[in-house]
Amino acid sequence: TLRSSPVGSVIRYTTDGSNPTSSSAIAQNGVMTPGKTNKAIATAAGKNPSPVTTFYSTEYGDIFYDVPPTAWYYTFVGSAVNKKLMVGTQDFLFSPAMEMTRAMLVTILYSMEGKPATGNVSPFSDVKNTAWYASPIIWAADKNIVGGIGDGKFAPNTLITRQQVAAIMFKYAIYKGKASD
Repeated sequence: TLRSSPVGSVIRYTTDGSNPTSSSAIAQNGVMTPGKTNKAIATAAGKNPSPVTTFYSTEYGDIFYDVPPTAWYYTFVGSAVNKKLMVGTQDFLFSPAMEMTRAMLVTILYSMEGKPATGNVSPFSDVKNTAWYASPIIWAADKNIVGGIGDGKFAPNTLITRQQVAAIMFKYAIYKGKASD
């Protein structure tokens, strides 16, 4: 991949979907064209070029290998990442087809609220205070947006069901003053 390109290599790219060659334009300062199929290779004197890497840049500058501009969600992903509501699942991957967990949904709501400070003690036995989702879950529990699944557990890595989404979103609407019990 381009991240592991050898020292002294040059990144060459195209934005028309064609494969780059050793005579393609040289990328400087992360040149990427939003809404285009960007392809790149790393070349170095006396070395074979790297495999061609295809990536897409949103209008906000976020780069993903798996969010092509032809996808119906392309603009929405760029906007959600730009507003810091969501992040990729790893460098350059958004994983748009990945199913959502309970922790992911609560993290999005927490991000929408600006990631407010929380207490540092989880009310759930299966949510360690050091987990990436601890603050969002602690916040949501403090605001009565989530109550767990019973027996003092939240099940953060369990896939979220439609009815759980409905219940959490309804409680979030109550929190925001947009609905009542």
